Amino acid sequence: MSKSGSCRTLTQEDRCFLDDLMESVGEEINEMAWIRKRKTKNKKLLRIEDRILVVSKYRIFTVGKRKGSLKKKICRSAHLFEITKIIRHEMSHIELIFKNFKIDILSEKSDDLVTTILQNYQVIIEGFPDESLLKFEGDSEKFEELLKKPTNSLGKGFVETYKAWCNCFQMKANQFLIDQISENILQNEEKAEQKILDLSFLSRFPKEMRGGKAIKPLVAALMHNQHFEEIYISTLNWKQAASVFSTAIGCTKKIKKVTFSDLGICDGFKSFGPALKNPLLPLEYLDLSNNSISEKEMKHLAKGLENMETGLKHLNLSNNSLNSDSITKLLDALKNNNHHLKIEHLDLSNNKFQRSGSLQFGLFLRALKGKMQLSHLNLSNCSLDLGMVFETIIEVSSNKNLQHIDVSNNKLKKNDFQSIAKMCQKITTLKHLSINHCNLKGEKIAIILEKIFKNKDLSEFVFRAGSNIISIEGIKKIQSLFKKYKNKNNLKELLLDDCQMENKGLSRICKSIQYLKGLERLSLSMNFSQGKTDKYLSSISSLFEIENLKFLRLAGNKKSHMTFSKNHLNDFFQPLMTNSTLKGLDISGNKLGDGCCIVLANCLSLNKGLHSLCVDGNDITLKTIQKLIWSSKENQMLFDIKWPKMDIDQVLKKAKKRDKESVLEQITDLKKKMLKTLESNYRQGGIVIDEAFGIITSKSPKSKKRTKKKARPYSMKVSRKVTSNINSSWNKDREKKTCKSEPSDTSSDSETKISEN
Repeated sequence: MSKSGSCRTLTQEDRCFLDDLMESVGEEINEMAWIRKRKTKNKKLLRIEDRILVVSKYRIFTVGKRKGSLKKKICRSAHLFEITKIIRHEMSHIELIFKNFKIDILSEKSDDLVTTILQNYQVIIEGFPDESLLKFEGDSEKFEELLKKPTNSLGKGFVETYKAWCNCFQMKANQFLIDQISENILQNEEKAEQKILDLSFLSRFPKEMRGGKAIKPLVAALMHNQHFEEIYISTLNWKQAASVFSTAIGCTKKIKKVTFSDLGICDGFKSFGPALKNPLLPLEYLDLSNNSISEKEMKHLAKGLENMETGLKHLNLSNNSLNSDSITKLLDALKNNNHHLKIEHLDLSNNKFQRSGSLQFGLFLRALKGKMQLSHLNLSNCSLDLGMVFETIIEVSSNKNLQHIDVSNNKLKKNDFQSIAKMCQKITTLKHLSINHCNLKGEKIAIILEKIFKNKDLSEFVFRAGSNIISIEGIKKIQSLFKKYKNKNNLKELLLDDCQMENKGLSRICKSIQYLKGLERLSLSMNFSQGKTDKYLSSISSLFEIENLKFLRLAGNKKSHMTFSKNHLNDFFQPLMTNSTLKGLDISGNKLGDGCCIVLANCLSLNKGLHSLCVDGNDITLKTIQKLIWSSKENQMLFDIKWPKMDIDQVLKKAKKRDKESVLEQITDLKKKMLKTLESNYRQGGIVIDEAFGIITSKSPKSKKRTKKKARPYSMKVSRKVTSNINSSWNKDREKKTCKSEPSDTSSDSETKISEN
């Protein structure tokens, strides 16, 4: 600092004042210099005042001079965010233009001051859009590099922006929040697709911090976000969560996906209406499921959807207790804005349409005839008038996009099944139909299946009709139908869980299923009757010999499970030794005992095709689990064994108090061994799951090498357990009765998840 002249010397009192000033804002001085400021309030008299300019990491201060010392107050205080323009007139004359004022600098150190300002500014605006950056006028060769916007490590720049906003609001940055955001960024660097900011960690914030100042800097940083493309919040009991973050969503030009799901008692969804009106918002995916949106809030939300100017493709409002009036408002908004919205996935499950809502949905489909791009439709558990809905779908069947329909848990009237059959005959693009728990009988299911087989345009079809009643007469019709169309291979997945077929009917189905040469996924769970299953062993075991079958589920529950004699166990699992096509097997909940699972383990050691296995709920002990781990090590192909949580819990319950500690140690040791074995198999095999159809394929050597390299920093999280989503929707049915609403299958298009089980 120049000290020429008495006016430019700092007394001890001045230094203490500057130190206190920096301490009050939690910063340090980066650059400091005496400047001469032009003062032109009086047009007839031009005066020049001496001031000291202080540049810190986030702020700029100017302090005036009294006779002999500094004034004990700040003349100007501005955040670096607020600079709009820097004008360089001469070497020693520069102007800093802010939103509401300017600082005129006359100093020999003006270039050094500008360099420090730009260096600090460049760090905190990495996430800012170009139009929000400061402009520079004059000779800029010296500052050319500093004026360039950084292109690397945008995520780290987001953290710096958050810190800068904390300083702007005069509060300390929350280290826990910084750590969580940094973890998100680190995970995003491992992915080539969307950058996700998972804000669910806010549930661990104290209640008093959620809606107060602690969140304000984060929202401000998101408003200028250029890194994250998706905001995700789930299972967060916070009343104002939606209203707080909708402000940021309404200002951003980067966010493509928003998920605000299961927020408990939340009343902030009316603020989504104004947020959706942003013409530059590139939002394509909106999930507001499980939130109980009120009718008043739906009015505002519907208005926002009606005024959206961007192409929303995915809308999920499932399980929101919407009544027929709310549904009418929503459908009217979607109908009125069909020239902008491009809805492909629509999930309105677990709401109450009633007859009036069903009528409005029909009018909505008719209004979009010829323009509709709808491909996935989930209306499960909606108290629908199914006959009316399907008649409308048939009427607008010119739509060439409709592929996925789920109307599970809606009771059909007497002749409604004919509308379903007619739809399967007419719509040529259909690939998935779920009619679980729709009060259908086997004979009617057979009629629907026949229309599917007759439709020459349908291929790789998924048919789910669980929790209906299929009597022996219905089974005979289905059996003859499979035999009649044995040369057809358009049925790819068949789910007939909990259809009360019992052993005799199940045996017939198993024999006839061998005619379906294109079948890849099959689930016949919870169809077993009480008593021994030995008599039907050969027919059920023949499922292991189906040529193209890739996934088989024969799970049970307390009321319905397989029961084999010990001397028949080997015969049941023997086909697995030579089977090389089956990739996933689920026999959970059958209480087969240690003997069964030991036989299974012996067979698996010779099997060279199976990758995924679920045996939980079979009353097995730790020794048997050890045997399964050994078999997977011998097999070298198994990389996904669901941890038998129910059986482990039973082991702990039966253990004596004095032995519990040693049992827990054994369980911990077993889990480590299993994870290590599965990790080794995964890395050696380079396996990846195609979630859309549950097909498991090998990666190319190049892709395998890249996976290994990326997985290394997350070896504890990534490679220990590769979660097989082959049966993602079926696994949920194991914990819930199939009479409940079947989960939406739209999630099958998401990327493969890798996590620890």
